Amino acid sequence: MGGFADYSGSLVLQMPIREHTNVSFRPASDNRCSLISETTDGNLTTSVDFTQLLRNGRPDYAIAREYFASRKNQRWAAYVLGCVLVLMKEKGFAFSGGAFRIHSAVPPAKGVSSSAALEVATMRALCQASGISLPGTELARLAQLAENQVAGAPCGLMDQLSSCFGKPLAGGRVVSNATDFCTALLEQAHVALVTGDAFGAPGYVRLSFATGMDVIKTGLDRIESFLAG
Repeated sequence: MGGFADYSGSLVLQMPIREHTNVSFRPASDNRCSLISETTDGNLTTSVDFTQLLRNGRPDYAIAREYFASRKNQRWAAYVLGCVLVLMKEKGFAFSGGAFRIHSAVPPAKGVSSSAALEVATMRALCQASGISLPGTELARLAQLAENQVAGAPCGLMDQLSSCFGKPLAGGRVVSNATDFCTALLEQAHVALVTGDAFGAPGYVRLSFATGMDVIKTGLDRIESFLAG
């Protein structure tokens, strides 16, 4: 719940979807970056001279942002190479080029966090290749930094956190819509919510505050425990 209110720092509650993104990475030493992306909308390929994203050999967010903003056909690569630049600048990651292969079932440009899923998957691939550890919410925060500073999108942290920590419910049950969420919450946490479908807001849920504060607090505590798994 909250949607784009996240952009202004409001508190939100995001529900992950079933679809996911995978990224594989193979290092190179020629400062060339090749990217192949297989998505539900078709395949994309591009190649980038990574030195064009640097200033005097060092990562520079402004230069990279300007580079991708001026190249419409390569703009999608900012979400991948932005992660590289962030890890270089913030964590000392050594990078000299490489090949990225992306397979994503998350529909692009549909408002379901395809960019965050790509950033989180890229961060994980790079961390696995380099041995960098990003505990807690650090990976999500660095993925957000890549989207803010390199891709140039002023998003909040909601999408990256959901992509990082979204998981099936106990027993492998997957929540794919608001009805699934409300049903699982009622069955497992004994908290009743109403889906937003009847109110013209599919994908959202509604809470009733027509009760005492002690009941509301108990209900919110149960929702928190339910979401924590």
